[in-house]
Amino acid sequence: MLPYAVQLALILSNPFTKAVFYYDASGYHRGLFQLPLYVICFYYVGFGVVYCLFFKDVLLRNLRFSLYLFMIICIGSSLYQFFHPLYLIENFAITFCLLLIYLNLQRPEDFIHDHTGALNDYAFSKNFLINQRTQRQNRILFLCIEELSVLNYTFTPEKVLLLLSAVTTKLEHASRQSVYYLGNGAFAIMYKSQKPYSTDALLKRIKSIFESSWDIDSSKIDLEFRTLELSLPKHGPNLETVYLYLEYLQELDNSNHWSLSADDISIFDTARRQQVEAAMKWAIDNDGFEVYYQPIYSTGKNSIASAEALIRLRTEELGFIPPDEFIPLAEQNGMILKIGHIVFDKVFRFMSENSLNKKGIEYVEINLSMIQCMQEGLSEELISLMQKYHIDGKHINLEITETAAATSPKMLIQNMTLLSDQGITFSLDDFGTGYSNITSLLNLPLSIVKFDKSMIDMASGDDTGKMILDSSTAMIKQMNLNIVAEGIETMLQKETLVQSGIDYLQGYFFSRPVPGPEFLKYIEEFNCV
Repeated sequence: MLPYAVQLALILSNPFTKAVFYYDASGYHRGLFQLPLYVICFYYVGFGVVYCLFFKDVLLRNLRFSLYLFMIICIGSSLYQFFHPLYLIENFAITFCLLLIYLNLQRPEDFIHDHTGALNDYAFSKNFLINQRTQRQNRILFLCIEELSVLNYTFTPEKVLLLLSAVTTKLEHASRQSVYYLGNGAFAIMYKSQKPYSTDALLKRIKSIFESSWDIDSSKIDLEFRTLELSLPKHGPNLETVYLYLEYLQELDNSNHWSLSADDISIFDTARRQQVEAAMKWAIDNDGFEVYYQPIYSTGKNSIASAEALIRLRTEELGFIPPDEFIPLAEQNGMILKIGHIVFDKVFRFMSENSLNKKGIEYVEINLSMIQCMQEGLSEELISLMQKYHIDGKHINLEITETAAATSPKMLIQNMTLLSDQGITFSLDDFGTGYSNITSLLNLPLSIVKFDKSMIDMASGDDTGKMILDSSTAMIKQMNLNIVAEGIETMLQKETLVQSGIDYLQGYFFSRPVPGPEFLKYIEEFNCV
């Protein structure tokens, strides 16, 4: 401000001092102190250049270009007029540049949410970036209205918008700050972090405005909400992290906590979920999924007679991602159908190209998720792929979980029936994990039951476990079903299960899941093909 004060003093006192310029009978003349005004001008232009470079990520490109152009023309015209005083082009050039800047300025409406009157998410991101560049010790308070979907279902859209507008007004009054509306019932307040008790006072004022009902267009509405406080830059090193905290708050299911602090929670799970979902999307688009095969030993033939196809995902950023992590996510976001088709296609092609049936492989097991079981077009999809790769249905076995089988939906039974007509067999996976239901075995067209590893371990540990295994084996055998025992790791387990009459054995004792080429080499060596 000091250079500006000096400049202002020189100009205001000029009628008396004639220090900057003056007129006489011969015309216009420069005063002794006009040169300092040019120095001050160049000082502010230089300051402006530094400021624009510092905030280049915040300014729009067109506006940034206009500001740089303004500075160049300002310096150029000032220098020209300094050496040629009779050509008064400086003010004209500056006026032209101001017009250019004005035309590139954003309208205030671009920063306002259309229906609530609050600042929008665009304004929030811009102000956050400014805060990040200046490294201010500020705080963000997120406020999320619970069950907004219920309000949208109960009231008209116009009434809900009136409600959100009223919330905005009261939040602005209570916080004495600008309020941002980020959509889906989420508000944000960004304020200075000056005193440790400032947040407590703010929360107290906000809580008071929600204690009574909201009278909106002759309707009384009670609102519940939750809040989350962040300290900047501690909890918000970047905008992505800040939005992860907001997503965490929005996903809470009617939390008992009225207010939360970022110190008390971890957003690792949310961040990891987004990374894994991005990895799955990349793998779908770029053929990034692999199929591994785990050999299954036939106790009757003393050879590798089948295999289980298992999907694998590995990326440069995350490394190996376990199936029990990305499969549930894929079921939640709907990617499982595309992933399932990829697995079917890769397995059928592998079987066709390598003639597995001629190498002693009776069938290949492929896992089905519950969502796949419910798909009306599942049978048509598999039949089409079988025709494409000339695969006989008897060489395919589809695994369903006990959880899916226990529900016995009509679509599952319909799909199983249609595929069974094509020769495809079915196995019940994870038998013995706690969901066992004999009714499921009786109602579904199954040919194989897979004993879970926990059941095998229990049988190896004590006589009671062995008795349960033997009785379960006898019961299933009476139903004319074959049995696969999973999780075989020792020779003792193998010998015990062979004596118990188990048909097939699968586990690390024989082999870990391996890529296709390694699986081919393994069965050639084991089976002496």
